[in-house]
Amino acid sequence: MKLSINGIKNTTDWEKAGIKLPSYDVEKVAEDTKKSPVWVHFGIGNIFRIFIGGIADSLLEQGVSDKGITCVETFDFDVVDKIYKPFDNLVMAVTLKEDGNTEKKVLGSLTEAIKAQSYSQKEWERLKEIFADPGLQMVSFTITEKGYALKDSKGEFFSFIREDIDNGPEKATSAMAVTAALLYERFKACKAPIAVVSMDNCSHNGEKLRNSITEMVTEWNKKGFVGNDFVDYVNNEELVSFPWSMIDKITPRPADSVAKALEEAGVEDMSPVITSKKTYIAPFVNAEGPQYLVIEDRFPNGRPQLEKAGVFMTDRQTVNKVERMKVTTCLNPLHTALAVYGCLLGYNLIADEMKDKELSELVRRIGLSEGMPVVINPEIISPQKFVDEVLNVRIPNPFMPDTPQRIATDTSQKVGIRYGETIKSYVAKDGSAKELIAIPLAIAGWCRYLLGIDDNGESFELSPDPMADELKKHLSGIKIGDISSYTGQLKNLLSNANIFGINLYEAGIGDKIEEMFVEEIAGKGAVRNTLKKYLMEKSLNEDTYEKLKYDIMNFKLVPGDSISAQKIAVRYNVSRTPAREAIVNLEKEGLLKIIPQSGTYVASINCRRFEQEWFVRKSLEVGMVDPVFEHVSNEMLDKMEELNSRLINYDKSNEKVPRIEIDNAFHELIYESSGEQLAANIIKMQMSHYNRIRFLAELNSSISVKTNEEHEMLIDAIRKKDKRMYLRVIKGHINRIFNEIDKLRIIYPDYFENN
Repeated sequence: MKLSINGIKNTTDWEKAGIKLPSYDVEKVAEDTKKSPVWVHFGIGNIFRIFIGGIADSLLEQGVSDKGITCVETFDFDVVDKIYKPFDNLVMAVTLKEDGNTEKKVLGSLTEAIKAQSYSQKEWERLKEIFADPGLQMVSFTITEKGYALKDSKGEFFSFIREDIDNGPEKATSAMAVTAALLYERFKACKAPIAVVSMDNCSHNGEKLRNSITEMVTEWNKKGFVGNDFVDYVNNEELVSFPWSMIDKITPRPADSVAKALEEAGVEDMSPVITSKKTYIAPFVNAEGPQYLVIEDRFPNGRPQLEKAGVFMTDRQTVNKVERMKVTTCLNPLHTALAVYGCLLGYNLIADEMKDKELSELVRRIGLSEGMPVVINPEIISPQKFVDEVLNVRIPNPFMPDTPQRIATDTSQKVGIRYGETIKSYVAKDGSAKELIAIPLAIAGWCRYLLGIDDNGESFELSPDPMADELKKHLSGIKIGDISSYTGQLKNLLSNANIFGINLYEAGIGDKIEEMFVEEIAGKGAVRNTLKKYLMEKSLNEDTYEKLKYDIMNFKLVPGDSISAQKIAVRYNVSRTPAREAIVNLEKEGLLKIIPQSGTYVASINCRRFEQEWFVRKSLEVGMVDPVFEHVSNEMLDKMEELNSRLINYDKSNEKVPRIEIDNAFHELIYESSGEQLAANIIKMQMSHYNRIRFLAELNSSISVKTNEEHEMLIDAIRKKDKRMYLRVIKGHINRIFNEIDKLRIIYPDYFENN
């Protein structure tokens, strides 16, 4: 079977191989698109082919569009000659699922492939013709973040950009110059509106694209190549708009295993190729299933019905929120940390890094502990669900052949967004970012990576980066195994706001990063040891907090008991640092009370706070009924029955786990089934006084018997899909604790506040 227009006409063989073919007439779509194009795309690599091409394919399949995409390459022209033309612009799209299965489909939505070569008259004239068509609605881009850059870190034009400025529109070579030149052709031909849409994975991508295009046009205007009227046209967003977008889909380089599987299925010539520009590409694209594209709905000349293919069409503010969530918090910073440390620790697969205790902990800290407190909820996508999917499904997917070496590409262009924005949020919120540990550790790791020597002392090749030579100069003289060779070489780098978006010393973490870096150059194994040191320190803090909270919640420490950092340090065999942090956190939760000039004491139970916590739990848990009934599985119900059986037989068994913890585990299965992770987290984190009363009630009443019975009724209601019964039982279940308070105050008068 050949991946070609004629090859896919024999549908039987493809069907037998489990490969879906286009249901539309590929040749007619191509012909109609060439006659009257509506969508042009620059940067025709892997993510474009499977994701953007897949969107266009979906619209064609649904019959809501009859046009495909015109494909334009500005950098690696071998892609056109070796991947597009030999296969009639068809794409073999392979989705790699986390269970090991694959979905395969031929996409016929890419209708024409053109090299953006101003020196090639045929190619250039064809591009001029396309942009002169008033019916053209949008131009989109996936050219990577560096494709928009006009200047270096010193604020000076790159040499090739300076040449484009000096040579004018007719001799444009770079992506931005080519785009500006073609917009000029459109202006001269028809002055029709158009949307120019960056779909690249970078912050404020629409703004970056607009600034680069307008700056190029302004420079040409200064030299007399274009008039003021064209400058006005490009700057008028009612005519030339630059919508913002957020894109997300992990698309690794093509895997040899996928090529082999396709060829075994009968598809010919699937082997990847390496172009003269070092692009590793194949006739197929392999990628994960999850994908997100959010676009500002600002299209002055109309647009395809993108929302019918799963694209979120919204306003700029929402796009910005989603982009900040993903790029600065929930995915990209995690990927970059895994990339640099993966190279240092000898990994060749991102998924394998998630099996590494320290690396897994590092990215969980970056995403959950340090990123989530400053993330803004865009509402159309849940940050908690998004990061959970990233940490537990997407990155650990063992069938995704993604490498740290690929992701480490162009890191200098990414750190300012992926880490700098979160750092700036902490500075805005707290005055500094000094409390951060994982993000400084990630930045220190990048600096260590730039030395090109792994943790075993072996040299490795740095991934391509436009600032590689400049960055290496910052590290001149540093030697692995000789910490005295570090004499402050990082100071200019870490203070460079052009790279990080902020001076890291002014943010309060520059010195910390230097300290981490020096520890990582101490010798063989120093990188691993440094990760353990800083992540273990944080783990010890959390462990001490959990142990102290457990003892308070289970009345091993009772209200009124005196607490100090020294006592905690001795009790749990830790230093005073984690002890002090535990005191601070538990005081915030209302479990400890700090009395000036007196000391710190275990707090009494506050009945008003109990009532508030009870209200929160009741509201949220009752509110989960619909999603619980929709998503709960038989497996989850079996687990609930197992836990309740342990509760029923608790007094007859040798259970070492407190009854209340088994009870909590039962309800956590309900929360998990609902999928409402944020609500679940609130219940688990904000129930201190409520749960202390529950613990006392379990000790001093027959409430446990009724609890077990009601658990059985809840399980039965779910199995029978009886929502009315479930609601009645859960409300009574949560309300019952109120009947115990007066009894408990008589038994334990010293445990309660006088309120």
